[in-house]
Amino acid sequence: MAPAGGVVNRAVAGFQDLNQNGPGVLYYGINAADRGLGYVGSYMTLGGFVPAFEDDLGGFWAADLRGHLSEYGGFFSNVGAVRKQFIGGTLLGVGVYWDYDGDLNQYPDVVIPSSGSSYIFPGGQVYNQVGISGEWLTDYGNLRSNGYIPVGTTAQLAGPFVGNSLLCVNGINAALGGADLEVGAYIPGMADWAGMVSVGGYALGNTRYQFADGASAVPWFGGVYTRLDLTFVENWDFSLQANNDSYFDWTGFARLTYRMGGSRRRNVPDQMEQPMMRNEHIVRAHQAPVVATNPNNLDANGNPLPWQIIHVDNSAAAGGNGTAESPFLTLAAAETAAVAAYDVVYVRVGDSYTNPYLTPAGGYSFGNVNQHLIGEGSTLQLPTVSCGNRSLVTTTQANLYPQITNPIGPAINVDQAGATVSHLQIRNSNFGITDGGGFALPGVATISDVIISGGGGPFQRGVLIANSDGKFNFDNVRLTNLGNDGFVVSAADGDVTITNSSLTDVAGTGVLASGDDAVVAVKGTTFTRIGGTALAATGTNATLDVSGTKIDTTQGAGANGAVASGTGSRVTLADSSLANVAGSAFIASGTNSAITINRSTITTTAGSGIVASGTNAVVAATGS
Repeated sequence: MAPAGGVVNRAVAGFQDLNQNGPGVLYYGINAADRGLGYVGSYMTLGGFVPAFEDDLGGFWAADLRGHLSEYGGFFSNVGAVRKQFIGGTLLGVGVYWDYDGDLNQYPDVVIPSSGSSYIFPGGQVYNQVGISGEWLTDYGNLRSNGYIPVGTTAQLAGPFVGNSLLCVNGINAALGGADLEVGAYIPGMADWAGMVSVGGYALGNTRYQFADGASAVPWFGGVYTRLDLTFVENWDFSLQANNDSYFDWTGFARLTYRMGGSRRRNVPDQMEQPMMRNEHIVRAHQAPVVATNPNNLDANGNPLPWQIIHVDNSAAAGGNGTAESPFLTLAAAETAAVAAYDVVYVRVGDSYTNPYLTPAGGYSFGNVNQHLIGEGSTLQLPTVSCGNRSLVTTTQANLYPQITNPIGPAINVDQAGATVSHLQIRNSNFGITDGGGFALPGVATISDVIISGGGGPFQRGVLIANSDGKFNFDNVRLTNLGNDGFVVSAADGDVTITNSSLTDVAGTGVLASGDDAVVAVKGTTFTRIGGTALAATGTNATLDVSGTKIDTTQGAGANGAVASGTGSRVTLADSSLANVAGSAFIASGTNSAITINRSTITTTAGSGIVASGTNAVVAATGS
């Protein structure tokens, strides 16, 4: 048994004092913090360091009990078992804690609008945590370390999609795990106040939860801190701490504690019954979600409206309503729902590689101006008020394309001004993309990062623009294995630009401008194994303007390089190359037609190099 003056008897005496002359194991504290490490607001503490027993090895066991109430009405607590033991003239302590944090009202809830309903992202949630603490106390200074392991549900994330909204800033509620380490030294000249300065560092994060793009809820980050500890008089402790890190920036607290049984002193034995220094709050990360609003779509009061995202996923459960959480199964359902200007139909990959999305018999059509049809993984960016241009890309699907098909008609009708199509693969359709009923100038439609592929069937065409004098921009569009023509512009006054694209194994004409006064510009594009003529301007005054383009191998009867057969038609080839032509390289057969060749290379033609057979036809070559 311990001697009369030993630790256990002192603990017993403390309990007697608690019952007779006032508490000796309790303490009361106030923590003032506008922004502490992972929390906001002040809180009050009622704690007890309760002696329990002394083991056979001389270790002193105690319960470290702390209850806290924040200014927001949230309760949180720390319950720990602590063992301390003298080693020489020093004191070694180890503690294991269970932390509960119900202080979930530090931040307001955020309402996220959605079609037909709203979603609420809470300002916080309840967390639990296991903590492990260690300390080594000497007459000269202290060494302390703590580990924090959140358990159970440790995060709640929102974004980038919630309901039918797109978020500029994702919502985050997360408990952060990690560790800290500090070293403290007594301040010379402040022995009467047991003044100590501690410096330390910490590492925190939550990588257990991830967003759709693969980003962790809170990537690991590190920080540093310093703290001043003082004991003004026998029972009053004061601490002032400042922290800095890349996530929370500057945080800190000022804490005043009244201990009813003595306080920390420079004397090591007097610290036997002191609680361990650790974070009492579970470190919380909170990021309020911000809804992406469209600067070009305003309500009656001139306020920007949120982007409306309609989701499609053919691997989802039946009965969806087009939200991120419950997508539509079909493109037909999404087409019916997308009726407002600027609506975005977002097509997920789903199981479309084995079960392609089937568009309506007449093709998917746009229900209003400025709408978007975007495949999962697109790098297309939408303009927003709060965060500039916002990408929809998810890195996990960036190299996959949602698969779309229509074996009896066009897959997609780009029939509204301002329409956008991005990151889709159209397979085995009679037409990949058409302009449907068409739209007029000054309307512009954009098609980017689209693959149009076929099985070589005779009716499979790439693109047909037949009814629009509005402008079409095709960028990074890849046509492959088609049994008919690649790009056809048959609309009078049609206006099409093709950039950074490719045509491979196209059985018909590569690019055909057959509409009167149609204008087609082709830039930075490759033609490989074209079964017909690579470039043909057959409409009256039709124009093909080609630059920075490589044409390699036209094959089959009548497979020429470039043909201007329409009256007044024009073909210009600049800074390009033409090789392995089965027919003639250039034929100007239309009345008043012209072919101009600048700084280009033409090699290996089975037929004539240049044919100018039309009345007043001209073929001119410069630097070629």
